[in-house]
Amino acid sequence: MKVSGQMVAHDIQVVAPTRLETAAALLTLAAICARAGRTADARDRISQAAALIAQCPDSDFLASQFAAQHRAAPLALVPPPRGRVRRPDGLSAREAEVLQLLTSGSTNLEIASALVVSVHTVERHLQNAYRKIGVRNRADAAAYMARHETPRPDGRKLLRQ
Repeated sequence: MKVSGQMVAHDIQVVAPTRLETAAALLTLAAICARAGRTADARDRISQAAALIAQCPDSDFLASQFAAQHRAAPLALVPPPRGRVRRPDGLSAREAEVLQLLTSGSTNLEIASALVVSVHTVERHLQNAYRKIGVRNRADAAAYMARHETPRPDGRKLLRQ
């Protein structure tokens, strides 16, 4: 009996905190997966965390805390990531924006003014865009954009699929 008492004390002092730390890490991974739009992975991580919490001493209290936290911030309400979005041709959103202004006939100075950046920044965006789409000059870039963009009903351009 003394051995099982020592085992319980060991579980409370060593194993339970480790399980809780692992469960917390799994919940953090679930939040990351949810923000990345990988809800199935997020749900798996939450299930793994719930299973670990159930193995801890006083798991009923922990489970109720977990449920309350999950109700307060469900996965469906997690905002989408605000990272950089790349187009299929590799252009960044800013490079595509610069090319759109170039296609409309704007000079580098006019583009810089419209985007509130320096002319040097516009030139750098154009260099990178030219390299990515495989063109050598403004005319070729404008032709590329005309071929690969279609207007949306609101007048903005969308990439053709």
